[in-house]
Amino acid sequence: MKKRVLSIVSFIVIFALLFTLFQGMFKQKWEGRYMRTDDLKRLSDEDVDILAFGTSELWAGYDPIVTYHQQGITGYNLTTPFNSAITAYYQLCQALEYHTPKFVICDFVALFEDGLPSEDSNIENLFCETFDILENPKLKLKLLRDVCELDDTKTPTSWFFPLIRYHSMWNELSRDNFVLDYTVEPYRKGARLESTYYRSALYRNTPENWNYEEENTNLSDISVKYYDMFIDKCHENGITVIAVLPPMLYNQSELAARYNTQAEYFYSRGVYCLNYNTYEQTQRMDLDLERDFYDFLHLNTLGSIKFSKVLADDLRTYFDIPDRRNDENIAGVWDAAYEQFKMDMLNSQPTIRNTVEIAEQFGYDAIAQVASDRDDIYSGELAALNKEFGYGDELKTGYYLYYNGVDGSDKKIDYYEYNRELDDEIIETSMGTLTRAFNLDGEYKYHFAMNGKDLFSERKLYYQYEVVNPRFATKLLVVDKDLNVLSMSSWEYNNANGSSNLVRRFE
Repeated sequence: MKKRVLSIVSFIVIFALLFTLFQGMFKQKWEGRYMRTDDLKRLSDEDVDILAFGTSELWAGYDPIVTYHQQGITGYNLTTPFNSAITAYYQLCQALEYHTPKFVICDFVALFEDGLPSEDSNIENLFCETFDILENPKLKLKLLRDVCELDDTKTPTSWFFPLIRYHSMWNELSRDNFVLDYTVEPYRKGARLESTYYRSALYRNTPENWNYEEENTNLSDISVKYYDMFIDKCHENGITVIAVLPPMLYNQSELAARYNTQAEYFYSRGVYCLNYNTYEQTQRMDLDLERDFYDFLHLNTLGSIKFSKVLADDLRTYFDIPDRRNDENIAGVWDAAYEQFKMDMLNSQPTIRNTVEIAEQFGYDAIAQVASDRDDIYSGELAALNKEFGYGDELKTGYYLYYNGVDGSDKKIDYYEYNRELDDEIIETSMGTLTRAFNLDGEYKYHFAMNGKDLFSERKLYYQYEVVNPRFATKLLVVDKDLNVLSMSSWEYNNANGSSNLVRRFE
């Protein structure tokens, strides 16, 4: 009898352990947002003067590391895609268990929609994510109770057991399901930081895009209730609430038609508002759909840097926020994170043009050089490169040097023909000294010095003349004002595989 009881107990224990293990495997990873919670808990209160809540537009737009560098304003981005007022409230409740920031910013996007799980599969995923990430059991139960009361299509069972909720994932399991979560770079601070860019059709950003015929006054009663709870929770804790409406170049008239109703709601609840979704603000930030967005709605890294700089300046102008750049306990860590941020952003851009423009945002210069032969093979690709670097289309066979001054204020381009009778050639350019030498390996080596400083000595510029597999490569350098090389990359065109894109190849 005793052995039988022991066997039953052992079976139950083993079953419970295996069930718990499978629960972890079947939980969604939610793009690193478990790790964001752990990251936030490790920070000091001085690291989090601002907490951001809202939807993906603010997730893609607000970079705390940039607002710190611009104005010394620390913060953390806790926004999530497809947010609702209900999930925003519970996310706030959990965050306040770790920190009480001086300011909370929110885009209040869900004011006009109920945002219930049954409305959309993305909204349902959002509720599942919020439930999974909440650590306080009481908050979990309250969220579950609210969901089941508001949406009678939901039951408690599957919410508590991911193995039941995601049972269809058997065929989708990957290596990621067996690790704890994604890692989070120290500079990210919860932000999206998407480096791709939107390849759009011809688009013009004009004032008329924001014109509308009739205001939208249809606020959601459910969302108003939970946003009221969100605002009250902040005010009870002495937190100033700021509505931040990020820029979008899509459905501007529809969004503009909502603004007066939004503004009235904010005013009645004691919420400040910074509205960046206007034609004037997009002009102020010099935003372009193809360059600064990764789709119609969301800013890419270049756009988010521009937006975060302006946001930081306005926060400094209108609110009393500490400048943490003078805080010895904070500055060292944030400054180091910002340096890593700059390098990673410079080395992760998908095009030469984006890399050059990111360099401008950081106050750096960019120098590019390209060698080409045979107009019939290379001229089209060189024209594309020239366009990416921001110059005209007139190109010839030869050697090009491009220089992009800080903020693009001193652009230069030099062109030189090859002297094919010489294996070694020294050219004095308007930017510096270019040396071309033919080595014993059958490759040309290029040396370039500016103001007496050797920038890429003994580094190869790879290209070849094979008609069967024609290709060329461009060397791109990002330098500071003292001509220290911060980033160097090669960009290669190879049409053997039918590609017409320049592909980054790291040194």
